[in-house]
Amino acid sequence: MQPRRILGAAVLGAALVSGCFALSFVGALHDPRPHHLPVAVVAPAPVRHLLAAGLGAHAPGAFSLRYYRSASAARSAVRDRAVDAAFVASPSGARLYVAGAAGQGPRQVIQGAFGALAGASHLSVSTQDLVPLGAGDPLGLSTFLMVLGIVIPSVGAGAVVGLAAGRAGTGQQALALVAAAVGVGSVVTSVVDGWLGALVGHPLALWGLAMLASLAVSSATAGLARALGPPGAALGALVVVVVGMPATGGPAGLGGFLPALFRPLRHALPPGAALEALHGAQYFSGHSVAGAAWVLAAWTAGGLALLAGASAVHHRLAVSAAGKGSERPVSVVRDDSGTVG
Repeated sequence: MQPRRILGAAVLGAALVSGCFALSFVGALHDPRPHHLPVAVVAPAPVRHLLAAGLGAHAPGAFSLRYYRSASAARSAVRDRAVDAAFVASPSGARLYVAGAAGQGPRQVIQGAFGALAGASHLSVSTQDLVPLGAGDPLGLSTFLMVLGIVIPSVGAGAVVGLAAGRAGTGQQALALVAAAVGVGSVVTSVVDGWLGALVGHPLALWGLAMLASLAVSSATAGLARALGPPGAALGALVVVVVGMPATGGPAGLGGFLPALFRPLRHALPPGAALEALHGAQYFSGHSVAGAAWVLAAWTAGGLALLAGASAVHHRLAVSAAGKGSERPVSVVRDDSGTVG
């Protein structure tokens, strides 16, 4: 390829990639609006009707009220990540229970909406954070940034294995992916927990989930790269990074604020599943970890299956090409006397 064409392709590629990033990240997070945020309610029937009517008028579709029989059950639902908050009304006033670790975005929106509605009804409302953030993570950014630190190098590792390790066997390729996942998970967890002290108290859980997340990303990328070549590696990066990272809801926990296009992808793609699992392990006593881990395991299995299948196809094609090359034609030469030589 001529140098001018190479330079032109580089310029065009950079423009297209920047457009994809801007469209995905800005499109998902530039105008966050709450969609059916689950909130537990423990209150008499008149207060329930007042809440439903007031929230429906001022923020239609923003909240999904779930009625509980007792305050203890509502508080347990917050701690278990079944709801984002709990509103408990009593004759002496009202209390709003939130989970700061679930994200600053949901907490601020819920506090603002319920506080304003209670104020308009002349109710005094106090707020209690049942799941506060750690001292080393005061803004709740660390789990999202940890996922980012896992995803980027894992995409690179998967692309290298899928594109550059074509002559290696499937077992060797899978072993390389596992080794890369162990390395990525170990280094990221050591930095986040041991060195910086941002997420402390659950190093083994974070380490295991980080390795699983890395293996899910790298396996999927390697499988696509082996099957489709460089376009497959680019497709893997597009799905995991360009679409998957904004679909997490970002560092402010805006998963419930995403546009309709992104909401179904929040827990289906590896970055969102990894964030859910790390959040659950670090702050919510393991709740929601199992489901997210199964999603990551499914991506790992699918990626390895695609890698094995594509490698088998490439191997058969190579053997077939080698067999045809060995079948050299035999030339028959006759001299003037008619004798075959």
